[in-house]
This record gives sequence, C-alpha cells and structure tokens, in this order.
Amino acid sequence: MVELKIVENMDSKEWDRRLVAMPFHSVFQLHPWGEFKRSLGWKPVYIFDETNQDTPRFMAQMLLKQYPFHITLGWILGGPTFRNDSPEEIVDFFSQLRGLLQKSFSRFIVRTNIHLPEKASLSYFLSKELFAPVVELNSPFSSLIAISNDEKKDFLNSMDSKHRYYVKKSLKEEIHWRFESASVLLDDFYKVYEQMNDLKGRREEACSYDYIKNLCSAFGETHLKFLVGYWNNMPVTGCLVLLSKNKAYYFLAATNAAGRKLSSAYAMVYHLYHFLQKSGIQFLDLGGMAPANPDAKGVDHFKRGFGGTTLQYLGEWEMASSNWIRIAFNLGLKLKEKFL
Repeated sequence: MVELKIVENMDSKEWDRRLVAMPFHSVFQLHPWGEFKRSLGWKPVYIFDETNQDTPRFMAQMLLKQYPFHITLGWILGGPTFRNDSPEEIVDFFSQLRGLLQKSFSRFIVRTNIHLPEKASLSYFLSKELFAPVVELNSPFSSLIAISNDEKKDFLNSMDSKHRYYVKKSLKEEIHWRFESASVLLDDFYKVYEQMNDLKGRREEACSYDYIKNLCSAFGETHLKFLVGYWNNMPVTGCLVLLSKNKAYYFLAATNAAGRKLSSAYAMVYHLYHFLQKSGIQFLDLGGMAPANPDAKGVDHFKRGFGGTTLQYLGEWEMASSNWIRIAFNLGLKLKEKFL
C-alpha cells in the first residue's frame, strides 16, 4: 500500500512535469486549470503518493468549494491520473482518499471524472468504493483524432463523405486563417462567439468575456491557442484549444451566420488538424459527445464525421461522508437541470 498526501501549494512546473509523464493525463488536471478555477471561487489542492515523487502512481488536482452546513464539495475533473490501470491500485487510491477526507472535513461530497478507457472490470472494482452519480455533469464519451506525422497523408481521407464534401466546399471560399495566442485573437473570437449565441438564443448560458480572458491568463501562450477564420476581413468562425504535451483539447468553438453559409466550421477543423500537425501535436480531442441525448445529435454527428475514434471513459463517480449529502447533491443538480 502507498500513502497519499494532500498539499495546498504545488510548484506549477513540477506538477505539470510529473502529470504529462503519466498516460491518459487530462488537460483539466494541469496546474493552470486549477489556477483558472481559483479565479472562480474554487480552491485547488494536490493529491499524490509519496512512494516516488518523480514517478508517482497517482495524481489528482481536486477543486474545493465550501457550502452551507459545513459541506465541502470536491471536484476532480479529468482525474485522478493513474500510472497504470490496475483495479487494485485504483481502489486503493479511493480508499485512502476517503480516509483523508474524513480526517479533514466533517461533511463532504467528491465527484470525480476519470479519463481512463472504460473497462467492465474497472467499473466493477470502482463500485466497491464509489457510487455512480444519478445526475452526470459530463458525458463519458469523446471523439479522439490521431494526427499523423506524415504531412503527405491526407486528412480528408479519414472523414466520412459528407464531411469531406463540406470541407472541400469551404476550402474554395476565400477564408483567411490565423492560429495564434490569446492576446492577439481573443476579441475576434469572442465577437463570433457572441454572434453565435445570439443566433441560437442562448446568450444567458454563454461564457462571459472575463471567463475566457481569465482562462487565457491562466494557461498563457504555451498551453492555449485560438484559430480564427476571416471572410471579407471579418471573423466568421473560430475555436479555442488547450494544449498539453502531445495533445490538444477542443475547448470552445463558434461560427456566426455568415460562417455557417460558408460551411466554415468544417474547414476550421481541417486547418486546425494541420496547424497542430506542424506543432508536433499527436492527438486532437474534440471533447464530449452525448449519444443518449437527442439534443446533442447534431454536435455528435459533426465530431464523429472527421474520422476520430469514439472513446468511452470511466467517467463520473462520487463518494460522500453520508448518503443524505449525496442524495441532496444529486437532487439539487436535477432541479437545476429542470428549471434552468
């Protein structure tokens, strides 16, 4: 058995160095994500085993927030990260985590979102320590595109026929593309993002300008890039990607009315693939898919059509100091989902 340690302060470079050496690490476990969430009222803490600090078996950046009645909410997005997928070691981690939480907090609930590929055996062992949530915050499905290091290999051949048609159609348009840092393209991207949300009537659900600006500040130019397409010198489409070692995460994207007429979102993914290829990135994660949600059918089709592999992660699990806290938490999420 290895012993876990929780610390409130961690050197950012040291944490990220250890994290990216782990298989299946998530961009949401990087130190900048914790600092970004700190600006939104969360407190990041860092959990790891002390067996070998250079090659830990477990790592988790957990975000904490205090609620009434002395209840502490913990959120581990994209983690914990494990050096291997041994069921015994994973169960050991959560068993020890429960013990640490019981010593630190009188009442708590912790939700985790594990980015390890789904295996029936792992889910079985996890169910011995954790509960599957009644209300999920994130889908366990994602579309992962492998980026070839052979520039002669045509990305178009990986797509389905419909996507290939729309990419070729959009490539004929005179759209100028810029792949640069946040400080240069933030305003242009956000302009398109606002126009898209106005078009869809969901301005109230959208991320604010300050939200995206704070995200840019936390990740910096090394870990965050924008790709924006311009038509007639006006931005019509764009996306924000987060970078971690050899992987890019498609975090946010937008296309306005003019861009939709040009099918520019299809060309944007095509150009993003090639910009990332030149940067040495090996994987592009197009993010969450929700096969069980009819409202997500269009988005899922768009992501799936580029020829990536559909992954199912272990996803969300939770533990709590008592059943009534866990039930109340899920009930609150259900009510929020129904009325908002």
